[in-house]
Amino acid sequence: MSAYYFLESKEKSASVLQMLIDQLGLPTVASDLSIYLESPSNSDLLHINFTNNICGFRYLRRDETDSKVSERQPFIYLQNKNIKHFLKFTYSIGFNQCHIGEIRKLDFFDVHKKIIASIGYATFVGDLLTVYQEDLVKEVVGQQELNPVTRSEMNTITDNLNLPEETLFDQLGTLNPKIQNFAKRFGIETIMDVPSLQVKVNSMSNNYDFYESEFKRLVDTELIGKDSIKNTNYFKPLSIIIPCFNSENTIVKTLKSIESQSLSLDQKKSLDVILIDDGSKSNLYECIKDDIRSLTIQPRIIRVENNIGLAGARNIGLDIARYDTVLFLDSDILLSHNYLLEHSTRNQVIPNAIFVSLKKNIEDGTTFTKGASLDVGLPVSWDIDDMRLKKHLVKDQIGIHHSDHTTYIEILNDTNYFKDFGFGRHIGCFDLPAMVIGHNMSMRKKTARSVGGFDTSFVGWGLEDTFFGVKAIAGGNYVVPVIAASVYHINHEPRSGSSENKKKEFEKNIERYNKLINTKLDE
Repeated sequence: MSAYYFLESKEKSASVLQMLIDQLGLPTVASDLSIYLESPSNSDLLHINFTNNICGFRYLRRDETDSKVSERQPFIYLQNKNIKHFLKFTYSIGFNQCHIGEIRKLDFFDVHKKIIASIGYATFVGDLLTVYQEDLVKEVVGQQELNPVTRSEMNTITDNLNLPEETLFDQLGTLNPKIQNFAKRFGIETIMDVPSLQVKVNSMSNNYDFYESEFKRLVDTELIGKDSIKNTNYFKPLSIIIPCFNSENTIVKTLKSIESQSLSLDQKKSLDVILIDDGSKSNLYECIKDDIRSLTIQPRIIRVENNIGLAGARNIGLDIARYDTVLFLDSDILLSHNYLLEHSTRNQVIPNAIFVSLKKNIEDGTTFTKGASLDVGLPVSWDIDDMRLKKHLVKDQIGIHHSDHTTYIEILNDTNYFKDFGFGRHIGCFDLPAMVIGHNMSMRKKTARSVGGFDTSFVGWGLEDTFFGVKAIAGGNYVVPVIAASVYHINHEPRSGSSENKKKEFEKNIERYNKLINTKLDE
């Protein structure tokens, strides 16, 4: 049974929030859009509620004597693809006059992923704490001396909402812009015809401004900024998935960069590191067992006898990952000392994003790859040569889009940290999905699974990660750079055998990619 408490001031809201964080850890930022539709006779209400991309509805009957809602039905939940049709149906039977309100929320979860407390800001009745667990009433509410709001008081308040009257659809049959804008933020389908992935991506924004102020409020660090998070208590363990193919010369260095993270010993021991030995010529475990014996982090090593490629190897890791946050790395990547804390914290707060850090290319045998540097933790590099930061393009350069002239681009700068990179925009031969690069990226496990993981039809080098990005963006996920942490990439000979083979593999994968993104989703 839920209990409600008013938070009468900003000071009280901040105090309760901090106590909840201390007790329960960081919350997840969410947004509720409530639509109250009047029946043609004004006798009943239809309540449609979106929490991020989850949509439910319920029918509310009014009492004949005082016009108050006397019967509150539970929500019935809809599949995403049915939402536009449902809204059209409600309109066709006369439900069009409505009241619409959006609420920002911070949701706290228990270990079973159930919401146990929630703070709603600027709700219909002001800032409000909702508690779903009786123990928290004693621990938090009692100490904060909060006054409860009875259920009957809540019903009275929500039944007399002081919101402007609007229409669900206008006279031309166009959906209310508040609903359309909310839908774009969370990947809710509002197109009647079943579109291709390309059409869906072209309709999606990547403006994640909504999350920046909330992240700053919770973590006291800028979401997009160079300053590192100071409080290591924000860290929650994550699963690290690393495909390996003939990479025994670099993978130990990758593991040592994980070992040297600025975390406590217990935090490091909690990590779930999964190595997928993808048909390497030599058994990976036999090659590295002596080198990793002294490490705190003991990886799980899964041997695949016949090479299945990056997509298949990542999917195996995703299937057995233990934690809610997953990090995909390549076996030639070294992490800056603060990488795991930065990515873990962001994934806790923001539910629908892929987080990527920029890389610096280095040669094996340099200072960064030697034992002493790896033991103390690698610094964040600001000498970045990642193509997402700066790139010289030559005319007719191979890519997803055609590069028709030689030019110099600065994607991160020219797109305001990818925020202006939505709606199908491309710069040179690159677009937003191309910013999703598999050598280092993190997200919630639920996000990766919701798009079906990685497509194994991509063979050899390139675009399996870009296509994963297409599916994730179409599903309402943002691509967010993590500037405060970086990675180092150890240069090596192409895994494809030669640069020419690598180019041929990429060209074939472009054909596959274009076919997939332009195929209707119901075919």
